[in-house]
Amino acid sequence: MPVRQRPNILISRCLIVAFSVTLLASPLVSQEPKQNPAKQTPSVFDGWDKNNDGFVTRSEFPTRLPQRNFSLADANKDGKISRKEDSDFRSRLKQQPKGWEGANLPKLPEGTVTFRNLIYEIVGDRELPLDLYIPKHDKPLPLVIWIHGGGWKSGSKNGINRCRKLLEHGYALASVEYRLSGEAIFPAAVEDCKAAVSFLRLNAKKYQLDPKRFGAWGSSAGGHLVAMLGTTSDGDDFDTHPVCKQASSSVQAVCNYFGPSDFLRMNDIPGKIDHDADDSPESLFLGGPIQ
Repeated sequence: MPVRQRPNILISRCLIVAFSVTLLASPLVSQEPKQNPAKQTPSVFDGWDKNNDGFVTRSEFPTRLPQRNFSLADANKDGKISRKEDSDFRSRLKQQPKGWEGANLPKLPEGTVTFRNLIYEIVGDRELPLDLYIPKHDKPLPLVIWIHGGGWKSGSKNGINRCRKLLEHGYALASVEYRLSGEAIFPAAVEDCKAAVSFLRLNAKKYQLDPKRFGAWGSSAGGHLVAMLGTTSDGDDFDTHPVCKQASSSVQAVCNYFGPSDFLRMNDIPGKIDHDADDSPESLFLGGPIQ
């Protein structure tokens, strides 16, 4: 069987049907909300400032982020971002009303309530956000947690076109931002996704979610990450964020949409990428050549 392929329509439908049936039926004990503490580790700004001169230039600015953000943060337009400019820009983002980025989002069903940039954990001064979409409802909703793809090195939680139709069928939807390989190597992305699950379960009552019916769906690299959520649901090896100590990071259903499952066989399928190379997406994700 090929290691990485896009499923045909029949397989895709079967996955979604199985996913939905499992999610609607599975039980799990929830926990009551508690305070979500922050962790203190080295600054994200310091990680970007490669030459330690106190500024971030365009060449140092992460390519995974919108380049317009560089221009917005560079208040004095001198072609570099100071630590203060970075801090000021982050503060301005926090003050924006929910949904201000709406022009970049797909149209949602009428009556959908959107919570943008909910911070589910903090690593140093790196806030890890997720977006939560709640359709019209009269009882706690099952939740689908969307994990975006992008080779673990790019992508955005804004890309919900594939899964937004779930809102029309009575599911709440969460889309998660996690640390990419340019910021932190394995298992950071897995740990972040598990923290997002715990945060959502911790706040299930607040957002009228059913904590016994949490499922995860992801494509490509996101498919790999949701598979990791599923296969680690019975253990706590990746529950390293404080929020995971307050609520379960387990999910009741997983839909791995064409995510890789065997990194050592990625080159079985011919393509433009040499997956065994030092700079392949898989090698960057793991922090070393996969072979």
